[in-house]
Amino acid sequence: MTPLGTDSSDSLWHSRLLDLTLFISHHRRVPSGLSEDPAERRLSRWVDIRRRHAIHGTPSLVKVDSMEAVVPDFLIHRAPPQDPR
Repeated sequence: MTPLGTDSSDSLWHSRLLDLTLFISHHRRVPSGLSEDPAERRLSRWVDIRRRHAIHGTPSLVKVDSMEAVVPDFLIHRAPPQDPR
């Protein structure tokens, strides 16, 4: 298993972000977790998980900024970065 933060997991993350970008571009909306299409439901779940991670400060700010550039209102309120002291 590949640890988080390695090239493989980053590549997968960027691949999913591209999937999301293409979905939004094609459908002019974010994916729905209530869709009959299993691929759309999986993409919606991926976005929801990324949102939860961002709220709890787990991902890098670069990833959060990337999500915010693609998904309208990805994070309406972002908590300020924590002081590493």
